[in-house]
Amino acid sequence: ALRANGAAAVRGAGEGDCEKACASIIAAFDGEKDPRCVLLLSDAWVILPQAFARCGDEGVAAYAANAEELYDVAASYFPVSFTPPRGDAIKITRRQLAE
Repeated sequence: ALRANGAAAVRGAGEGDCEKACASIIAAFDGEKDPRCVLLLSDAWVILPQAFARCGDEGVAAYAANAEELYDVAASYFPVSFTPPRGDAIKITRRQLAE
């Protein structure tokens, strides 16, 4: 949804409030451990600034006010230290997460 219609997804995450959307996004991503979600997270970091910009001045202001916290959440995943468990059915590699 974020890739297809970023501004609507941002507004939906915050129930129409861009500041609340930032808090919701930070809470959802902070400390995530599932490698499938971490891959989605890496896509989201590219899309989020554009999505908030499409929300107009309110979105830009909300993103700017929370940029440091958003960065801290993303930075916590680096450097990537991931070793798939034996018999892992998901088949996500450390390399995928690092890219």
